[in-house]
Amino acid sequence: MSSSDPLPRERPSALFLLSGLLLAIALLLGMAREQHWGQKRFGLMIRSHDASGLRSGMEVRIAGLPVGRVTALELGADAMVAVEIQVEERYRHLVGPRSRAYRGQEGLLGDSFLAITPDTSSDLPVRPTPVALAYEQPVSTRELIRDWQQTRASLQRNLDNTARLTGRDMPRTLTELRRSLADVSRLSHQVQGQAAATGPAIRQSLNQLDQTAVAARVTAITARQTASSARRAADEASLVLGSSRPLLLQILRDLQAVSGSSERLLRLLLGSEALAPAGSAPTAGVRGDRPKQP
Repeated sequence: MSSSDPLPRERPSALFLLSGLLLAIALLLGMAREQHWGQKRFGLMIRSHDASGLRSGMEVRIAGLPVGRVTALELGADAMVAVEIQVEERYRHLVGPRSRAYRGQEGLLGDSFLAITPDTSSDLPVRPTPVALAYEQPVSTRELIRDWQQTRASLQRNLDNTARLTGRDMPRTLTELRRSLADVSRLSHQVQGQAAATGPAIRQSLNQLDQTAVAARVTAITARQTASSARRAADEASLVLGSSRPLLLQILRDLQAVSGSSERLLRLLLGSEALAPAGSAPTAGVRGDRPKQP
């Protein structure tokens, strides 16, 4: 039993060392994956006169996803802060000339990060030095509070002036409004009374107008029918006259021929002196003797 005692003591120590080594390897792998060790990156740089909230190691995001980290901050002789950024090479096509950098935050109390707006219009040109991006300064809390205080003071003055104006002019406005409503009510009653008085006469006038319109419509129809009849009669008379004109002319010619024949016959029978005009002296057969027959 005494010869087998050291063996159980050596096995736990070996297992402990092996588990510690595996844990360290897993930790290193996790850190390498988290820090993206071994991945190719390209450099960006922003310049700002105030780097409040920016720090080395801060996460850089595009469209809300991590793509790189802030590597260094350096204050220059012109009091401008140069911020160096490293972004993974596979996201180079998302950063272009119109990209902008700004500081974001998750919620009200979450971690801060540096965000870059994407620009896919053209690829970022490859340069030996980090490419500078425009940086939008975040709103200062001090300036925000100062502006809010000024706005609150201005709003309070406006409320005081409004309350003063309302307390002075509102009673007078309400009184004038009541008077106007009373005048409108009286005018409405007067109009209603006049409408009740003149309503029957208006209805009677409207009925008379309706009757007159009906009579005028009937008269117009009768006149139209009369005009149509007269037009038809004139057309028929024109047709009759046109058809009877040759016959009348022939009758007139026949009458003239008969008259001429009768006159010649009487001249032969009675002589030319008997047909002389009244008042002229007869040259033969004054006594009324019948002329001899030839």
